[in-house]
Amino acid sequence: MGEGIHYVGTRYEELADLLEDWGYEVVPDPNFSQWQEIIQTSPLTGRVLVTGRRPDEDDARLVFKFEEFWVEGDIGDEAVLVREGASLRQYHYHGQTSTGAMRWCLDPERHPNDPCHLHPFPAPEDGPRVECDPVSPREALQEFERQFYLGTHGPSDEE
Repeated sequence: MGEGIHYVGTRYEELADLLEDWGYEVVPDPNFSQWQEIIQTSPLTGRVLVTGRRPDEDDARLVFKFEEFWVEGDIGDEAVLVREGASLRQYHYHGQTSTGAMRWCLDPERHPNDPCHLHPFPAPEDGPRVECDPVSPREALQEFERQFYLGTHGPSDEE
């Protein structure tokens, strides 16, 4: 076994900081709480999971989850991002609220015909997947917030 993927601990903190910058509280996800305890003490796993929640102005709850899969080394074109001796190989970024949800996936193993795709707002499981380019966590969070705002408040008079 190798030394592990030390960058995943740093990545966890980066994603948690991003959520906090947008007003989300980073919370343990019931499905992932055991993993979250492990990742903070061991770099051997390449999986990063961070969940944030925040109320909107109507006291509904927004939830955003980052799930990334990192591998050791630079895997070239197969990597979305290479940092500190590790490559981002897969991700799922998911936003959920009472008015809808959306999810970005990069998963070449499970979806070889459309490895990078979006499940669009408001009903990601009901519509077709939309092919897309890889997105950054910040881009995904911004677009989710935009879609949530439009779904809740509609377009402005200027749009």
